[in-house]
Amino acid sequence: RGSTVLPHGTGKLNKVCVFTSAASPGKNDDDSTAMVEQLTQMGASFVGAEPLIDDIKNGNVSLSEFDRTIASQDMVPKLGQIARILGPRGLMPNVKLGTVVPDTSNLPAAVKRQLSGVLNYRVDKTGNVHVVVGKWSFGSEKLLENIAAFMNVMQDNKPEGNKGKYMKQVYITALQGKGIKIDLKTVDPGSAFFMVDGDNEDKLSA
Repeated sequence: RGSTVLPHGTGKLNKVCVFTSAASPGKNDDDSTAMVEQLTQMGASFVGAEPLIDDIKNGNVSLSEFDRTIASQDMVPKLGQIARILGPRGLMPNVKLGTVVPDTSNLPAAVKRQLSGVLNYRVDKTGNVHVVVGKWSFGSEKLLENIAAFMNVMQDNKPEGNKGKYMKQVYITALQGKGIKIDLKTVDPGSAFFMVDGDNEDKLSA
């Protein structure tokens, strides 16, 4: 499980919800106010603390209104109240995804990263990884660069104890389209044919 930023993004605009003690009731100091204003101006859909948690718990803020969450470390224990609401949707802030930051001062960088189209990925129970690598409108060059970047991330995160064949099959598909099986050696970073098209493959084999 992890996250990465593709060279050309995913084409999806993330809606970010930020949990920060800077927005806690009674925090009226200039630094806290400036932080909340900065995160809002950057494009965060929600910036809040305990009242925001209550609004989510009571249904006043719908989960459809955001698709990423970020929290400063001091807010994590308080999110336990809505863990059963956020968890099933994959919306709980997570250190591995870079969505839990040590301090409030780290929030702007985390928000910027999420708004830039960061891609979260995880291996499911059957050993599959499903990710969006872009849109048709990107064109073939940008899509290939995104695919190459993601496959490199997968290779770099290969578990140390895995000595067998790490990647076994790769398919690509449009939304609701039929999956097309890709020749594994052309998308395996460890292969001499990595990202080589069919015309050049014969030359490398010669």
